[in-house]
Amino acid sequence: MLGQGPDTDYRAALAENRWHDGAAALAAAVREKPGDAGLARAYVRTLLLLGDGEGAAAAIDRMLEVQPDLSRSPEWIVFAAEADMLREQERAALASLEGIAGADAARVRALALAQLGRHDEADAELDAALEQFPADVRLNSDKALRLTADGNFAAAGALVDRALKSDASSLDAGLAKARLDEAMGNLGAAQGRLEKLGQTYPDSKTVTLARGRVLLAAGKIDDATSIVKSLREAGIDTPELTLLEAKVAARKGKWEDVRSVMQAREREMRDVPEAQLLYATALQELGLATMAEAILERVVDRYPEYHAARAQLAEFLLATGQKEKARSIIAPLRELAELPPPARELIVRVDAG
Repeated sequence: MLGQGPDTDYRAALAENRWHDGAAALAAAVREKPGDAGLARAYVRTLLLLGDGEGAAAAIDRMLEVQPDLSRSPEWIVFAAEADMLREQERAALASLEGIAGADAARVRALALAQLGRHDEADAELDAALEQFPADVRLNSDKALRLTADGNFAAAGALVDRALKSDASSLDAGLAKARLDEAMGNLGAAQGRLEKLGQTYPDSKTVTLARGRVLLAAGKIDDATSIVKSLREAGIDTPELTLLEAKVAARKGKWEDVRSVMQAREREMRDVPEAQLLYATALQELGLATMAEAILERVVDRYPEYHAARAQLAEFLLATGQKEKARSIIAPLRELAELPPPARELIVRVDAG
């Protein structure tokens, strides 16, 4: 029950995953006990969960002023790297993590590498870490997300199952499972899981964003629009939200808005393959076919195992009469054990010419 002092307040709030209340109570507790590393640790973790990179970095700096030795602590180095990631400072995160071992360090390092477009290195980092920490929930979940994006649903499902077996209530594992369901077209299952996660983690903007994405995929455009608006009003400004905003505009047929949204965040969105595919679609719809084809080819070249890019490029080539080139582009998809129905239908159409 709240109201019994900062220490009781934050423990009660965090037990219910009310991160905003927990952060407020912890801020008060840290002011009362500025040298308490345990309180500072809980405060930083909560700010990171809220996606507040600036707040987390400031809290870390204040703690290091009181206890400078913590600057050599792997745990606090990882905290600082996570704060850097939230502030889109991937190179700083990588530099600080150099030589730091452990599952959390590997996870953040892989995320930074992926954000920089170094996807092979990110996968290698996760694979090596999973060899060492096979039961780590967040490592399994992050790798599952990458496999899902590549269309490797069976392998992703195995890792999600392993993560959920380790922690059935895990936010990361639940999000990975919902993403897998979404990718496989099981939108009802994805929505149901996200609704439950939203009840368990009421302050998670990541869950809210995922709900918006699935609602849009289910054709609930107004609901998705409301979620985008609420997240923007809450001060959220991430590449993931930008992509959802652009997707909503696309579903409304507002292709000029899609192009504007993408161009406003060009640096960040350039390394998000899904965003590049949407950008190419907008350009094609606006009559800029040559630019659209160039973007699709660049994405396929840079991410050869990103099957959605191959499929979209093949669709484009087929529509523009480049049948032989379409067959060449689509060839690697024939070797996949699992393909979503649209990809199988595309192969049939490409073969039919």
